[in-house]
Amino acid sequence: MEIADGVTSIGSYAFRNCKNLTEVTIPSSVSPIGGNAFYSCSSLATIAIYSYDCSISNSSSTFPTSASIVAFSGSTAQTYAETYNRTFIPIENATVTGKPASLGLMTINGSYDSQLSVSAGSEVTLCAITMDGACFNGWVVNGEVVSTDSEYTFTANYNITFTASFSLIKNENFTVSFLDCYGNIINVQTVTSGADVVIPDAPLRIGYKFVCWSFTNAQISALTSSAIITPVYTKSTVKKYLYGYC
Repeated sequence: MEIADGVTSIGSYAFRNCKNLTEVTIPSSVSPIGGNAFYSCSSLATIAIYSYDCSISNSSSTFPTSASIVAFSGSTAQTYAETYNRTFIPIENATVTGKPASLGLMTINGSYDSQLSVSAGSEVTLCAITMDGACFNGWVVNGEVVSTDSEYTFTANYNITFTASFSLIKNENFTVSFLDCYGNIINVQTVTSGADVVIPDAPLRIGYKFVCWSFTNAQISALTSSAIITPVYTKSTVKKYLYGYC
C-alpha cells in the first residue's frame, strides 16, 4: 500500500489489525505517525518511510516486530528501528527536486531537469540563474531560507525540494511624463515615489473641454515605476453664433 503524497499524518490505531497488509510506503509529507498505527498487522513485512524527520510514536507496537524499516540513514525512522530492534534497511538514493520561480532558472548538478536522483549521502550543487532586472533571494526549503548563495552545495541524505526565490530589482528613480493630445511632452518628472509627482495644468485644446488625466490622482500617487500620462477631453458643447446687421 502506498499512502498518497500530501497526507500529513497517520493517526493512532489507523491500520490496526489489517492482517492482509504486507508493504507500506509512507511519503515525506507525513508527520507524525501515531501510537499503535500498525498494531497487529501481522503480515506487514516492509515499511518504507521517506520523511527524514518524521515524528514516530515512541512505542514498540507502532510497527509490528515482523516489519523491516526502510528509511534514510540518520533519520528518525532509523532511530526507531535501532531503539526497538527492528531490521533497518537504508534507502540508497535520494531525490532532489527544484522549483524555480518565473524570474530565473536553476540547475541541479549542472542539469536543468527539475528532479534528480542521487546516491544518498552524496554532494549536490544547486545553481541559480537570474533574468535581467531580477535578483536572487535564496534557496527555500519548507518555507525557510537555507542559503542565499546563488551556488549552493549540500549533502543529499534524503528527498528534498528546493525553491529558487527571485524578485525584481526596484529602481530608486523613475520617470513620469505628461503629454498633450498630440503626443508632445509637456512635463517630465524624475521621482522616487509617485507621491512626489506634481500634476501640471492641463494643456488647452481648442473646441474641447479637459476632463481628466489618464491616471487618477490616487493612481499617480501610488506609482512605483515609469509612466506616461495623457489628457482626456470631451468635445465642447458651446455653440457659436454669427450676427449680422442690415
